Amino acid sequence: MTGFDCYAHDYDAALNRGIAVSGEDKTYFAKSCIVWLSHCLRKMGVAPRSCWTTAAARASATPYFFDNLGMERVIGVDVSPESLDVARKAHTDLPVEYRRGVQRSHDPPPRASRWDDERPCRSNRMRSSISEAVEAQHDSATSASRTAYARALAIAFVALLWLLTTAVFWVGYVGGDDIFYSRYAHLFHRPPMNWWEFRIPAILAIQASFFAFGPSEVAAALPTLLASLAILASVAWFVDWPRSLNWRTNMSMALAATLPLDVVFRSVPGATYFATGFLAVGTVCLLRGAAILPFLGALLLSLGFVTHEISFFYVAILCLSALAFDVGRFWRPVLACVAISGGVVLIECAAYQVVFGDPLARWRTSAATTTHLPIGYDPDTKIGGVRFFTWPLENLLFCKGFGVDLILLLATGALAWKHFAKEQRILFASVFLTWAWLGYGTQVPWAYKPLYRQMHY
Repeated sequence: MTGFDCYAHDYDAALNRGIAVSGEDKTYFAKSCIVWLSHCLRKMGVAPRSCWTTAAARASATPYFFDNLGMERVIGVDVSPESLDVARKAHTDLPVEYRRGVQRSHDPPPRASRWDDERPCRSNRMRSSISEAVEAQHDSATSASRTAYARALAIAFVALLWLLTTAVFWVGYVGGDDIFYSRYAHLFHRPPMNWWEFRIPAILAIQASFFAFGPSEVAAALPTLLASLAILASVAWFVDWPRSLNWRTNMSMALAATLPLDVVFRSVPGATYFATGFLAVGTVCLLRGAAILPFLGALLLSLGFVTHEISFFYVAILCLSALAFDVGRFWRPVLACVAISGGVVLIECAAYQVVFGDPLARWRTSAATTTHLPIGYDPDTKIGGVRFFTWPLENLLFCKGFGVDLILLLATGALAWKHFAKEQRILFASVFLTWAWLGYGTQVPWAYKPLYRQMHY
């Protein structure tokens, strides 16, 4: 039995007492060490696939070796058998091999000898060190070359997957909302008259595409195609791909490129999916960015809200979730998001005051239809009664737009919750709170006005 065995089962409590003054938990320090190591390895051009770490039995950093460093195999060595047993039970889902090390009380004293006797030995050691350094440099260059090739191959695969799904499932004009957007973007001959035309950022994006490439179906869909690529890039940033290549990050990118909801709507001209591009990049900037990037995320979230008013619910839920999980870290970006959104709305209202003499013209137009909708009935889908309230659950299980991705996310996320980083927990909570609000929330605070039942089988 080693001196550390007595801490095997209450190590976390002892550690938390020691770091309580910092205001952070052990996960923060464990992940920060691995992130820093990843930064150093990247500067050196080294991308190892396996590693050996000491005092690893109770190390909270174990999952981050795979998530942040892209390790395929980790060997953890510890002198405490009790701690090794605890670690094996905690990381059964990871390819980690735990071994017991030998605890030495002291190193043997150096052998006394004269310099003349040491000279040949020192010379041999010097030659050996130089040889090892040359071999290490060669191995490092070879590893860097292989890593660059693997990354290029991964990027090419995801790009090809995105292009193939776009070409095979191309939609283009469907004769609905897309016609309103494209027609007004092409003509832009009068002030907006309906809620589609009031979504000015999407209108201007389609108009710019028409100006550059001429009025066509492909040009009209270009802004939403770019939004789809922005979503793909935001997923890559969130999972640290392609810098970290493992089955988790590769599967994340494959799912992002083939998600049915994305595949169907990326080629349909419209404001909804164009706003989603702003929301996706803004979300990752807010959660993963440093320095000024969270404030850039606040700006992008505000643009998503202005592009499509339904985005307001997601932005509000994301900001509240971020504050709930870490108010000290996120209160400034959230405050910036509120301030920027308010400023943009004020500018918009001032413009409509000049054009229409009514600063709330957009919001009155958007609410004109929903104000008179009966509770529990959707005139578009003809859904009412009990089924109106079971419809969100039906979509969770059977909707073509989601496939099985949403229910799989719910199931796997619930099982893996304890392994999630704080940013992952915020995003997971925001996704399902948004789904719940769109299904059972209200459009206005002064009356219960549920949203449309628009997602079809």
